[in-house]
Amino acid sequence: MVLPDTDPDIERARWLPPAFYADPEAHALAREKVFARAWHLVFPGPGEPGSLVPVTLLPGLLDESLLWATDKRGRSRLLSNACTHRGAILCDSPRRAVAGLACPYHGRVFGLDGRCREHGGMGREPEPTWNLPELDAPRALRALGPLHFARLPVEHPSATWPEPAFLGELQRRVGFLLAEPHRDDPEGARVYEVEANWALYVENYLEGFHLRWVHPGLSRQVEAESYAYELFPGGSLQVASGQDGAGDVALPAGHPDAGRRVAAWYFHLFPATFLNVYRWGVSVNVVEPLGPTRCRVRYRRLVRDATALGEGPGAQLHEVELEDDRIVASVAQGYRSRLATRGRYSLVHERAVHHFHRMYIEALGSA
Repeated sequence: MVLPDTDPDIERARWLPPAFYADPEAHALAREKVFARAWHLVFPGPGEPGSLVPVTLLPGLLDESLLWATDKRGRSRLLSNACTHRGAILCDSPRRAVAGLACPYHGRVFGLDGRCREHGGMGREPEPTWNLPELDAPRALRALGPLHFARLPVEHPSATWPEPAFLGELQRRVGFLLAEPHRDDPEGARVYEVEANWALYVENYLEGFHLRWVHPGLSRQVEAESYAYELFPGGSLQVASGQDGAGDVALPAGHPDAGRRVAAWYFHLFPATFLNVYRWGVSVNVVEPLGPTRCRVRYRRLVRDATALGEGPGAQLHEVELEDDRIVASVAQGYRSRLATRGRYSLVHERAVHHFHRMYIEALGSA
């Protein structure tokens, strides 16, 4: 595979070549050089004191088995969920932690701090390497309100994301909302599978150019002329106002968006995590690559104010998602054509897409 060029000047740059989105080698490189090195949203977060909550990071791609272990005092750790003897999964469903964590294969027992307490027939004293690996703060674990982010240890971390720069952007724009209590809403949990490369889905999310044609309902709720794009290291932000003030958020004094009406902040966290912040709460949208031409989109909903669920741009997420899935699959089909070509970026509406492409190609070409 030859890495396509992405000119830093958006006026001269062209979209990635159509064949790139179905290239198995590009997909394999993305798994190791992009997703295995990135910061990811860990969902669900830790449970109640004295609980165990298993999490699989990007099933179908990374398949990283993790475990929130919370002791009786409320201290939570994010541990490997694979036994350090033969790799058996230690906990396969949320449950109370009664007396440590016992491996169902050979009986090795771990404390909620990850330390090996009993070794079950190994014939010698437990060694430090028998303890469960932990993703610890701040090197590999960060939190902001109800959101938790983690990265896996890598031998050669890419310069693209040495620090989770997006946390500063989230704090600056929506930290005042995330500081309030949010509850996980099971009714907002949905899973969609799309017959398209994951990057095509990301690109669609990153521009409001298509709203009037693909989302007639949403375009009646968003003031198109107010749409704004901002870029930052490791991601981007789109800001939208609601029609006639529907769903607009009351901003505190000194807020960066003071003086404008805001109904939605759409955050993209490289490579494929989206946080959509509305007055009612946060819509979490994670894209999970399943192959060169398939991806899964996983939705969760964290509700802050249930009385505002039916207002503004965040009121019809399911319908909007189905519309997005159809058009992304259409692009994937068109890109399979031998006559398909690549055009130039929209200077106004596709700056965030160009930014994403530059990060993506830089990561693929990293050591």
